[in-house]
Amino acid sequence: MSEAKFGERVKDVRRILAEVAPGAAPVEDDEPRPFACGRVGHRAQIAVTFARKDGRAKTLAYSHLYCLDTDNPNLGCVLEFTRHRVTVQGRNLAELVRLLGDHKVREVCQTDEMHALALGPNVPVVTTLEVRGKRAAEEC
Repeated sequence: MSEAKFGERVKDVRRILAEVAPGAAPVEDDEPRPFACGRVGHRAQIAVTFARKDGRAKTLAYSHLYCLDTDNPNLGCVLEFTRHRVTVQGRNLAELVRLLGDHKVREVCQTDEMHALALGPNVPVVTTLEVRGKRAAEEC
């Protein structure tokens, strides 16, 4: 199949997908995003991946999440999993915190300082993302 024909076929598939399942079409821009939800809308997810700016990532099952604590959701939260404590900090994160509580976030991505400044003050940005192991007996 020629490259031009393949490009047309991809456009046809995206058009059909947009008609059948609005919001399911993949995002085509390369904008950094603080979090991603499932491909078909905001459905509950099985696990969440925490991706740090240095390339390390940790995936944790939502079934092990037992506490989400926040003083100011716009600035982030602390998630208590059975054996891990995850600290998410940044700005304009209220929607991320709400969706984490509903188990609807598939991935949380940390942004480096240069990109955080370039995105502007009104864009949600995760600037700190820490995943630490802990003893299961600790309380929230």
